[in-house]
Amino acid sequence: MRLLAGRDSAACCNAPFRGVRVFMSGQKPGDVPVFTVPCYAAMKNSTARLCFFRASLAATLVVNLGLLTPAAVNTAHGQACPAAVTANYFERYVNVMGVHLFATPSVSDAKLEHAAAVMAQYLDNDEDGVADDAAVLATMVATDASIFMFANENDANSAFNDDALMDSLTFQDLYASETVIGYPGSTNQFDFALEEVLHLVTSIGWANTYPSVFGEQPGSTLALAMDTARGGHFEEGGNDNCNGNSQCALPPGGNYPSGAWYTYDDPTCDYRCMATEYIYWALTSLLGGQQAPGRPGDIVAEWQLATPAQVQSGDPAITNLLTAQGYALPNVLPDGSYAPGVGPAVDNPCGTPGGGPGPGPGGGGDSAGCAKKLRKLMTKYPGSAVKTMGKCLDGVNRGKTLGPCPDARTQDKLDRAAGKLSVDRVDAACSSEDLAAVGLAGDCAATTTATQVAACLVIAGDTATDSMLDLEFADATASSAMADQSLARCQQGLGKAGSKYGSGRAKTLAKCLAQRDNGKVDSCPDSKAMSKLAKLLDKLDSGVGKKCSDAQVAALAAAAVPGWSCAASTTTVELADCQSAGHDSAVDSLIATLP
Repeated sequence: MRLLAGRDSAACCNAPFRGVRVFMSGQKPGDVPVFTVPCYAAMKNSTARLCFFRASLAATLVVNLGLLTPAAVNTAHGQACPAAVTANYFERYVNVMGVHLFATPSVSDAKLEHAAAVMAQYLDNDEDGVADDAAVLATMVATDASIFMFANENDANSAFNDDALMDSLTFQDLYASETVIGYPGSTNQFDFALEEVLHLVTSIGWANTYPSVFGEQPGSTLALAMDTARGGHFEEGGNDNCNGNSQCALPPGGNYPSGAWYTYDDPTCDYRCMATEYIYWALTSLLGGQQAPGRPGDIVAEWQLATPAQVQSGDPAITNLLTAQGYALPNVLPDGSYAPGVGPAVDNPCGTPGGGPGPGPGGGGDSAGCAKKLRKLMTKYPGSAVKTMGKCLDGVNRGKTLGPCPDARTQDKLDRAAGKLSVDRVDAACSSEDLAAVGLAGDCAATTTATQVAACLVIAGDTATDSMLDLEFADATASSAMADQSLARCQQGLGKAGSKYGSGRAKTLAKCLAQRDNGKVDSCPDSKAMSKLAKLLDKLDSGVGKKCSDAQVAALAAAAVPGWSCAASTTTVELADCQSAGHDSAVDSLIATLP
């Protein structure tokens, strides 16, 4: 089977074949396709992202997960499933930017797609639809890097005994039984997709692309940091030492020196394996993936630095490596919800989402789509900036970070967030005609070009960020730790509650306005949006009440910098009311930029 998604209207848009058409090998474009996937539906339909090996269909349909925009799906060139992988084991397949994920019949679509999204987030952490490090991706693609996903260990046994299959691709196995959707967030049960998928990315991608730095052999920057973390250099004498009956790369007697904080004790794990595990523990801990309730105790026998602060203070070598300038390592923990941005402009012969043939990006005629994308860019920026600055300020207040904020690391993250409101992104989202038709308002009313719009949206985002930070922090210029650490915890809770409320309100209103522009609702907020806003308000109220007492609110007001807008609040109820009113004003002013 092959996928035909041509750029000409006859290939994609003309009835009766309006959509992505799939043909048997040897068929010509004029032949009748085996089946057709509607152009825009192809993005949302999970079946359209999977590669089926069923004998009844014998089909291969792949849509690159790294290009999940309507336009890119419509013009995607299909990628065939590697020939070495057969129907003996795997039924379904997802291609993530050229990296393969295969699943047996017992693995659910939801678990497979979750694992694929985690892979996409590790490779494209800023979710702009492009791999953060093209060289790392190229290395993985060149080696046919793959995830073999099984339901459980029993499901994998027969495949593991197939030498031809095991030798066909460079792979990492992952079990659906240990893949957990909703972590972190709705569950504290750890999602091992975060581990197994990252193993493939680091051991195949990063280690081979930058061997002197991230290589898993002795002497690399990573390996030297690991030797320090393990309390010494412990390496196997040869392959025969790692057969499970000896200590392989463990220290003598299997006992780590006192003071070691990385103490992995698998007797079959060689030195390279130890390095793979080490970078996994360090990176996921830095990203907050190992600090859920109960998790630090579960892992202490192998890894003792479960929180970002513990890694930063306890292992400065790996912290410096994983946060070094020049390397595009992930700085946000994947959650399995991959939502790439608008990406580069591409031809879209199939028109706007849900419609028939018509102009796509760059051709004009989609002002509603332009407004939707601009709102997404505009609202995501201050949400990210407030969260980033909040972490820095919390660190200062708790005595874990030297102030003032932003420090160098925080500023780098802020610059990256602002960079997503670039001229190229605006150009990709809107044609010049659509920009004019959208009709920006407020301080952006006079903007007409992508350059002007990008600059104006950054300013609007900065204004909203400053307003929300000044609301959430009694002293948004803090440079030293609070004397009363119970008050610092109250301040931390207030910052998080306010940030979530502001970000949630912006997303809810932006979504409602997009539906209004498409004629799905008459005005905003509609009843559905009102219900969501009410829930956000309840969470704000409860968040403030859980983290602060009335006495702490009064103390926070007394310690605030002059002019704090919530200084008159002396109870948690009053403070929550002040927070909601202030965030409403900041968010609504931002949203009004795109009426």
